[in-house]
Amino acid sequence: MLFSELFSEANVTPAKIVGEAEIGVLCADSRAIKLGEVFVCMPWNNTDSHSFISSAVDHGASSVIVHSSEALETWIGKIAVALVEESVFDDSIWRLAKVA
Repeated sequence: MLFSELFSEANVTPAKIVGEAEIGVLCADSRAIKLGEVFVCMPWNNTDSHSFISSAVDHGASSVIVHSSEALETWIGKIAVALVEESVFDDSIWRLAKVA
């Protein structure tokens, strides 16, 4: 499945999506990412999960779902990336996970 198809099939409209990649499953643990998986930057109160994107890419992530426009801008052109705003993040991730 393609990154953009994941959003279409889950009926989730990201604020912005840039790039395309073949994808596998969703994963929120950068240490456990396998080749072709989507790294999901979960919004946490005690840490900025965007700081783990480099590790996820090093482990083979093909794409990233972020929740800040700053992270989106940082990764454009380096990996397929989609911005899902925090206000709809939880619901969107559940719907994406059901499709992936």
